[in-house]
Amino acid sequence: MSAGELALLPCTGAAGDFRGWRAVYLRNGMLTVVAVPDIGGRLMAFDLADYSYLYVERALQGKLFSAEENLGDGSLAAWKNYGGDKTWPAPQGWDNEQQWHGPPDPVLDTGRYHLQGPEITDDVASLEMTSPPDARTGLRIGRRVTIFRGSSRLTLDLTFTNISRRPIRWSIWDVVQLQAEQQAEDGSLLPDTTCVVTAPLNPHSRFERGFQVMFGDEDNPQWQVDEANGLFVGR
Repeated sequence: MSAGELALLPCTGAAGDFRGWRAVYLRNGMLTVVAVPDIGGRLMAFDLADYSYLYVERALQGKLFSAEENLGDGSLAAWKNYGGDKTWPAPQGWDNEQQWHGPPDPVLDTGRYHLQGPEITDDVASLEMTSPPDARTGLRIGRRVTIFRGSSRLTLDLTFTNISRRPIRWSIWDVVQLQAEQQAEDGSLLPDTTCVVTAPLNPHSRFERGFQVMFGDEDNPQWQVDEANGLFVGR
């Protein structure tokens, strides 16, 4: 089919299997999005035609763990890093109870999210995934995913609901892991140095360069500014 013919196809949504997990597929002829509620309400595929943008950890494909296994000893080494796109609370840290001590987090990061939908019309397909209530942060996370007919655009509507009886303060932090590797002749995986991520810079930012490096060297050549086009460039 031509691009014009693909753009005319209606949106669809259906349950299915994705690498061994229970999943829901949203499609519109151009775009395929796969949601997996049972591993933290993650999106595990965002495919434009035959190109897959999201990273999936092969060693964890199709695997599910108990809350105790997901937490492990609470260290980063115990984290089940499935990949994909997920939503976390910010700020992250281990200094006090106003910081999110994760990952790992067996409720918000790897908990079994409740699925609603999919809701399908010819022009729009959507679904929503909702986390279990988390007593430590006082949060329930909602993730609504929507695609549109004739478009490669996806929207994520993210909500934090206070399920506690105390005032809480958290920021919404959406985290996506991109497929940025290439296979060497010996079969080993290497970084794909051609992978580039861009984002519009805020012209009214309070930061001198339009962004702030939170960790690592300020002069890291991976972070650049395309001043002519007003873009942040990550390599």
